[in-house]
Amino acid sequence: MEGSTKAGETKSAKPNNNIWGLFKHSDGSDRILMAIGFIGCAVDGSCSPLIMFVLSRMMNTFGLNPIFSLKDIEKDGFYLLCVAIGVGIGAFVGMTNF
Repeated sequence: MEGSTKAGETKSAKPNNNIWGLFKHSDGSDRILMAIGFIGCAVDGSCSPLIMFVLSRMMNTFGLNPIFSLKDIEKDGFYLLCVAIGVGIGAFVGMTNF
C-alpha cells in the first residue's frame, strides 16, 4: 500500500505549493525585477482598452461636430501618440530582463 506507513516511520511533509514558494529562493534584485516586469506587463495589457477609449473619443468628436478643425485632429492624434509611447515603454519594460 502506498499511503500506509510502517511502524516507526513518519509521513513525509506535504510540499508547500503556494505562490510564496516562488519567492523562497529569490533575493532582492529578483523581486525588484519581477515587480518591474509585472508593471510593464500590466501597462502592455492595457493597450487595447486605452486605444479603444481614445478612438471612441475621436469618433464621438467627429460624429457630433460635422465641421471639425485641425485642432481637434491634432489633439486626438496627440492622445494616440501618448498611448502608443506609453504602451511601447511598458512592453519594453515588461519583456526585458535588465
